[in-house]
Amino acid sequence: MPRLLPLWPHEIAVDTIAGRVRLIEKLESALRAERRRGLMSHWSYDLARHAQLFAACREERAALAAIQESHRSTREGTA
Repeated sequence: MPRLLPLWPHEIAVDTIAGRVRLIEKLESALRAERRRGLMSHWSYDLARHAQLFAACREERAALAAIQESHRSTREGTA
């Protein structure tokens, strides 16, 4: 992911809900920008980067869902 977005390692290696949400927002923003470049047939559009951004965004959403599920199950187990 460091090649996709200009982020520090501590921004990528997050395991909190808020951290994942911020990371997903940055990925979605980069994905929107790449889509715009593709739709405009801009010379800097990169199909491989577009696919990598899409895959990374999907993976981060899945990781967020897993974190949220573990928090939910932890709270239900203590209640």
